[in-house]
Amino acid sequence: MKKHRDRSSQDKSQQKEAGSEWGGKMLVVTVRFETKPDCIEEFREAILFQARSSRENEEGCRQFDVCQSIDEPTVFSVYEIYQDEAAFEVHKTSPHSAITRERIGDLLASRDLKVWTRISD
Repeated sequence: MKKHRDRSSQDKSQQKEAGSEWGGKMLVVTVRFETKPDCIEEFREAILFQARSSRENEEGCRQFDVCQSIDEPTVFSVYEIYQDEAAFEVHKTSPHSAITRERIGDLLASRDLKVWTRISD
């Protein structure tokens, strides 16, 4: 099994000097949510509000897609693209994100968020 090299602090400081921890690349955020069985519709409304608000109010939000599993209706997936790290920070601190976090907190069985660097054009 290959071991992945952790970025050293020198690597990180060089990238920050270049303007971003991610080297100025677009960021992709994926989130897998699983709702409690009796909370599907309430979660669906809240996450659609979040997607709509992000697309309409955040200049750096390039895409915000919400999907629901056909086989497991309690499972949702979100795919977001942000222009850069600063745009993602705006998203995380936006009023609509705060509203959504409050609305969905008790509706979830699990949440798995990952942040990716977009490497394709």
